[in-house]
Order: sequence, then C-alpha cells, then structure tokens
Amino acid sequence: MATVTVTPQRGILRRPMATTGFWSWFTTVDHKKIGILYGISSFLFFVIGGCEALLIRSQLAKPSNTLLNADQYNQIFTMHGLTMIFLFVMPMSAAFFNYLIPLMIGARDVAFPRLNAFSFWVFILGGLFLYSSWFLGEAPEIDNALYRPGFGPGSGARDIGDSAVLELVGLGGAAAAGSPAVAAFLGGTMADAAEVTENMTDICHGTSSRFKLPTLDMRGTPVGVDVRLVTKLGSTPKVNTGILHVSDGAGQVGAGVATAPLDCFTDAALDLARRLT
Repeated sequence: MATVTVTPQRGILRRPMATTGFWSWFTTVDHKKIGILYGISSFLFFVIGGCEALLIRSQLAKPSNTLLNADQYNQIFTMHGLTMIFLFVMPMSAAFFNYLIPLMIGARDVAFPRLNAFSFWVFILGGLFLYSSWFLGEAPEIDNALYRPGFGPGSGARDIGDSAVLELVGLGGAAAAGSPAVAAFLGGTMADAAEVTENMTDICHGTSSRFKLPTLDMRGTPVGVDVRLVTKLGSTPKVNTGILHVSDGAGQVGAGVATAPLDCFTDAALDLARRLT
C-alpha cells in the first residue's frame, strides 16, 4: 500500500496551532484563552481604577486636603470613570461572553476567531494609549468659554480630554456651524461657528454621511483629523468641552472650546514619516 505524506502549507494567515507556552497566549484565537485574557486584563485595570478611587476618597476625606492639587484631582477623577466603565465593566463582560457562550451553545468557537482576537488587542492598546496621556504633556487651556455667574477663567481647570473623542466622529467643534449654543463660545455669531467648522474641514480627511449641517446646505460634518494637514496648515482641532472648577468637588462651572496643541500632531507626523520610509 502506498503511503502519501501531506506536508502542511505554512502561510502568514494560517491558524495558530500552539496550545502551550508563553507565545501561544499572544497568537491564540481560542475563545477560552481570549476570555481569560480579557478577564486578567480588565481585572488589572480594575485595580488601577480602584487606586484612583482611593486617591479621590483620600483627597475628600477632610476639608482643604493637599494630597492632590486641583488639576491632579480632575485628571484622576476623569481617568477613574473612563477606566471603570470602558476598561473594566465592558471588557469583563466580554470575558464571560467569550469563555462561556460558545460552550453553552455547543459551538467550537466564535464566528470570527481572528476578529475576536484582534478586538482584544485593540482593547489593550487603547487602554495603554489612554494611560500614556499621563506622560505626554498637559491638557490644553480653554480659550473661548462661558461661565456660570460668579465664576471666570481663574475658576476653571484645563480641558479634561474626554470631549475630544466626539471630534473624531463629526460632532463637537466639527459641527459648530449647526449649534447656536457653541456660537456663543466663539464670538457670538453663527459666522464665527461656521468658520470653526470650515477650519476643521481643512484638516479632516472627509465628511460624515450621517451628521449633516442645515446651515451649510446639508453638508456632512468633517471627520477624520489628518495629522499631515494639521502640521501643513498649522491649524489644530477645536474641542467642545465642559469646564470643571479648579478646586475639587465644586462641579462644572462653564463650557467652552479648547484648542488642541500643535506639538503632539507634529510628533505624530514625524513618527508616521519614519514608519513609512
């Protein structure tokens, strides 16, 4: 009887087969291992968020405490909220879903194992990117703002940063031309607000198909800030943001528009150039 030996084809897109060893956890597409990775990672972020909560409670333990200054308190408060929701609660639920649901329904794996693994590593990189903000410089000042009666520029802290996420989907400063409320921050007229949207259009890659501006003939809001255009034109995004009081525990005292610093875009453009050459 003839014996036929089949040599498996090795390719870059082959299914990872390693089941043991340190490297197998980096290359795995097995739903059980990915569930475990989600659980361990989200628990570590839970510990970090718990430490931030401890700092917040320690600062509020007695009046006029000096454990944290006002900017540090506001930053830790924001990071605590983001961590507990987006880096603990949501990924921890993904840990249980990944591990249990395929077993409960008798499936060998999830429908798209590679996409499932990719989503985990995006979560990890997103968490690391978020926490890298501690080391990448201060938040921008808020230039144009309206304050509650009795408060002014000296009462407000710097931009806390979470509003910047809205700018990436075509809202915030990108949609200023459609918001009379934002116009009040930018000089008081809709022409001032429209100018901000036009400036955002100059530094964005395209326009949204979902968010339209009636004041600009139903044109889509600009989306996709292009770092190359930002550095070429020297124009940075405008970020709509709430203004917290510079002292902890006082709450929001106004709202305004912060201008993102140019240095971070310049550094990103230089790094992109290095990667592409």
